[in-house]
Amino acid sequence: MGRKEDLGFYWIAEFKDGSKIEQFTKDGDEILYKEVLDNYKNLVLFSITDGKVVYSVDLVKWKMITPDKTYKSKGDNPKLIYFRRNQIRMSVGITQKLLAPRVFHHIGIDTDDEDIEMVVFAGQGMRPESKDFKRKKKK
Repeated sequence: MGRKEDLGFYWIAEFKDGSKIEQFTKDGDEILYKEVLDNYKNLVLFSITDGKVVYSVDLVKWKMITPDKTYKSKGDNPKLIYFRRNQIRMSVGITQKLLAPRVFHHIGIDTDDEDIEMVVFAGQGMRPESKDFKRKKKK
């Protein structure tokens, strides 16, 4: 669970029937990712956005779409990759206060032949060196 302001990016899931689920309601309540997993067989597009920039996985054509690149997955049995890692930070010294968190969103496609994944950063401090796909061959 988190607050939209802390996460930077939030997910949007689109389904075959045209319906959408956003991670946060207009009132700021968080909808669990479990809702996406429970309806996975009807999922057609999964995106993360900060309201301006969008990173998506098209689950019909099995391609990863970013503002700069598009990549079509290779291999059989494709599956969506999405998870986030929260890094809690604290200043050391006299003040010892909690700093703004760093949040790393991992989005991509896993197949029998390869994983393609992108790490999208939100927060303050050190950022990933690159926004390129990380491709890992399995065979």
